Amino acid sequence: MRAVAVVAICLATAVPSIAHAQQQSAAPSGARATKAKRTAHSTVAPVTWNRLTGTWNGRAYRAKTDSVISRFSLTFSPSRKATVQRQIGPQAPVRVLAMRGDSVVVEYGPLPSITRPGHTATMREVLHVKGDAMRGSLHATFDDGRTLNGRVELTRHRMP
Repeated sequence: MRAVAVVAICLATAVPSIAHAQQQSAAPSGARATKAKRTAHSTVAPVTWNRLTGTWNGRAYRAKTDSVISRFSLTFSPSRKATVQRQIGPQAPVRVLAMRGDSVVVEYGPLPSITRPGHTATMREVLHVKGDAMRGSLHATFDDGRTLNGRVELTRHRMP
């Protein structure tokens, strides 16, 4: 009789806990739920050269303030060449280092520095494309090893 009572008590406590564990594993939680939501709502088309083609007018800002460092234009041509035109100096070639998802990484320079006269700087930008807008980070490395971090915002210039 005792054995039957012990088995009945074990089953009574084990069955509800097993059912609860199965319900938790069936429902998405934590990182799985976040990834599922991101995947379900992710409708951004990947960046391609064709999506970038055109002239993008932008501003570069210092990282910790809203002060504008410079205004510039990035141009992506259909022939897969990119150039930058800054406030000062001639047009310069841009190297596209990577393109993946909604992002593109570009680098240009060394060019004469706008913020530090007498020095040159190489700029690297990580840009996130959303429609006719690009936003991202800027990292400038000067010829003496100093760096400047900032952010950039660009909009596509549409021809009338």
